[in-house]
Parts: sequence; structure tokens; C-alpha cells
Amino acid sequence: MAINLAEKHSSAVDEVLRKGALTTPLENSDQVDFIGAQTVKVHSMDTAEMNDYKASGDNRYGEPEELGDSVQEMTLTRKRSFTYTIDATNRLDSPEGIRDAARSLRRQLDERVIPELDGYRLATAAKNAQFVDYYTPDKSTVISQIASMNATLSNAEVPTVNRLFFTDPRVVSKLILTDELLKTGAADNAVLNGAVGRICGSTVIETPEPRLPVGAWGIIVYTGAMVAPTKLAQYKIHENPPGIAGNLVEGLVYYDAFVFDKKKCGIYVGYNGGGFTISMTGTKVNKILGYPAGTFVYKAASSVTAPKPGDDLSAWTVLPADGSTTASSGNKLCVAVRGADGKCVTFSNVVTVA
Repeated sequence: MAINLAEKHSSAVDEVLRKGALTTPLENSDQVDFIGAQTVKVHSMDTAEMNDYKASGDNRYGEPEELGDSVQEMTLTRKRSFTYTIDATNRLDSPEGIRDAARSLRRQLDERVIPELDGYRLATAAKNAQFVDYYTPDKSTVISQIASMNATLSNAEVPTVNRLFFTDPRVVSKLILTDELLKTGAADNAVLNGAVGRICGSTVIETPEPRLPVGAWGIIVYTGAMVAPTKLAQYKIHENPPGIAGNLVEGLVYYDAFVFDKKKCGIYVGYNGGGFTISMTGTKVNKILGYPAGTFVYKAASSVTAPKPGDDLSAWTVLPADGSTTASSGNKLCVAVRGADGKCVTFSNVVTVA
């Protein structure tokens, strides 16, 4: 990473303004206890059928059957870390405060750690959502679409309280001009970062697009539908450690997110009909911002047509983390998100490989 030593530079540090964690209400640390364990088994009991009561004979309440149950295993897998140094000589040659270790750690949390937590949690919710649609609302239809999403959850017996609607700023800009948005006071929303009001029974959380699942314009999550534990969040600033004059900064976040099998009906995700945009450098797909609710896959050939949501993508190739592809110059290439069922969740534009 290049270090730019200061010659003539403003003494003010241009801090990036970032939102704090938006998904804190999804943690639900009181529902599942991961203390002392990496894997937790969650037992869910089935329910019994209703019968017509008989006023005579045996088994008047109906024929009794042993009540069944199911077990869901939740294993924490996300152990994410970072480390960097701030050399003492570089710090002295820079404007005052620009290489301050504490400030740099704050920026790391705001710009890397918190967006990753939010993005992973929402992608996990979307990947396990029972309700999915592919429709891009405009200013004349956005209210009716949100109302329809909430009605679907209500018809699935999802509680009408504690529903959070995570949506990007472009949708929020349409909502704030409508009479349907209940603009609650700051005190009411103090516990919910990004909350701008309530609509159709859901609290609206303005969410930067990169934190939403790739291709999604909005997702409604009943907070009781999932658990998102952060088992360890550890950050250290070492002063003049062996071999380094200056600071060594290290961080570790041990976390994960899970949707309860019996509560998937508490999540509804809406994807844009037009998908998302990619670009390429040579035969490599440039980094795609955001977290997919599935797996990035691609297809490269002399002629490629973007898939439609629901199309079978089992034959498409998984896109490596570094974006490298086997495409040849002149090929057409498209990237899509493949869900657990092998079908297209959302898709990209088709580009020509240089």
C-alpha cells in the first residue's frame, strides 16, 4: 500500500462519513447462546393438527400422535481480521493527526468492518428468504409494492411488530415525499441507525446499496427470524512492537448470521428486474460491490444473453474471488448470482472482453 508523505497539505484529515451498523436489531443474542461453543443445535417442535371433538367414545380429542421436532445446527465460520502499520518516521513527516492510530482504527471500523457485518447479515437473510420477487418499483408503484410485501408476511402469520425494511437511498428519496410514510421522531428511532420512519407496518432503514444483497432494492426482515452473533470483536494498537518503530494495528471479528428454518417466512426480498452492473480489466471481472444472496457465476462465449430470474444456471462457471475468468478477447460475458436451487437470482449487464 503506497504511503504519501506530506509536503504541502491541509492539516485537516478528510474523514469519510459512514453510517454505523444498521443491522444491530438482528443480532438477537438472547435467543441462541454461543458462549463456550462454535456450534449450537436449535430444536424446533412441530405442531399438532386440529380435530373435531367427539363427546363420546375413546380418544375424544382425536387420535394422539407423538409430537415431532427438528434440529438446526448453527456453526460460526466467519473469522475476519485486518492488520497494518503506521511507521513513526512516516507519521512525523505527515500533517498532524493524519496518521493517528486511533483515528485510523475508527476509519477501519466505519469503512470496512461495519459495512461487511451489515452486508453479510442482509445477504444471509436474502439467501434464506421464503418470499422473493423480481420487480423494480417506480415512484408511482413503490408504496403499493411495499404494502404487498408486508401483506404477504402478514398472511404467513408473521408478527406485525419488529419488521425492518432495509432499502437503498433512491427508494427512500421516493418515500420521504409521500404521505404514507409515518415520519417518527428521532427519539423513537434512536436505537435504529438509519431509521427514517415507518410505512405499511415496517420501519424504514436507509441502507447504502453496497450493503444490500447484490441486485436487491429492498428487503423486509422480521427481527425474530434470524440470529446474528458477534462472538468476538477485538482490536489492538501496539506501540513500538519488536521490529517496528511506530504502531502495529490488529483486529479480529468472529461472527456469523443464521435464519431459523421455521421462520424463513419472516423475510421478503425484492430484486431489481434490471440486475446490476459489472466492468472488466482484460479477462478479469472488476470487484463487485456488495454481498450476493448466493454465488457469483459467469458465462463467456461468442454470444451471451443475460438470464432471467429463475433461469437454470447450473451449467454456469463459478466466478473466483479475484474475478479471473477463462474468457477470450472478443467474447461476450455475463455474471449472475446463482441461488441454492441453482436458479438465477439476479444478473449483470453483458460486456465484451477486451
